[in-house]
Amino acid sequence: FEPGRVWHATRTPEGPATLVVQAARAPETARARAWGPGAAWTVREAPRFLGVDDDPDSFEPAAGSERGTRTLRQLRDAHRGLRLGVATSLFEVLLTVVYQQRVTWKDATFAHAEMIRRYGEPAPGPAGLRLPPPPERLATLGYADFHPAGVERKRAETIRRCARLAERLEALRDATHADAAERLRALPGIGPWTVGMVMGLGLGDPDAVAEGDYHLPNVIAWVMEGVARSDDERMLELLAPYAGQRWRVVRLLMAGNVGAPRFGPRMSRSRWAQEGH
Repeated sequence: FEPGRVWHATRTPEGPATLVVQAARAPETARARAWGPGAAWTVREAPRFLGVDDDPDSFEPAAGSERGTRTLRQLRDAHRGLRLGVATSLFEVLLTVVYQQRVTWKDATFAHAEMIRRYGEPAPGPAGLRLPPPPERLATLGYADFHPAGVERKRAETIRRCARLAERLEALRDATHADAAERLRALPGIGPWTVGMVMGLGLGDPDAVAEGDYHLPNVIAWVMEGVARSDDERMLELLAPYAGQRWRVVRLLMAGNVGAPRFGPRMSRSRWAQEGH
């Protein structure tokens, strides 16, 4: 991320590419340029990546509680024009989300970066980015290859299985949201939280919900009714008035870095990772 522009390295059906999107002077306008064998494909897909088909103005914050309405209106106004886009690679989004399963953000970031360092490659273009490992490479790795990145056997096996199905996963970019969610749920090692995150972050589904999140029920309860601790059942009740736009609510909270009060010690890197098991 740089002021006014974003760089993105990705793999496409036509080969690796690096995309840069820069804000233009005209409102709601951006310029895209890309490098590499997949450059033309990436530029063609740039509008979907930026959420050109999304309608952020369709969201009306007044559906829920007075407290929630006030917060969501403030966030909507502060992040006017925030759009939900379609990722250039759904497999890359799924890979990122699987790294985040059941671990802290710090652990997930370390695992992702370490796997890119070990098995990725330099991306095209002048930005100095690296590409994530190709799915065919990940599919051939053994558990021991994931171990230095702090990825335990269960997540490693999920990544290997998904890597073998990468081509089918990429086809979901053009499926309906309902069909894509059903196919994702059928994958071993992919639960409701992972499906919700991939649907929201990867496919721009405005109604995606990530059940099973460690923090999200608390955040929703705090924003909507001033309660610092909650669970999935209550979260779904509080989000029900926003049916059709539940991920947009979550995305606005993410953009505003909204959180619930924390009363316990900060989570540290897992003992498993510290002991090197």
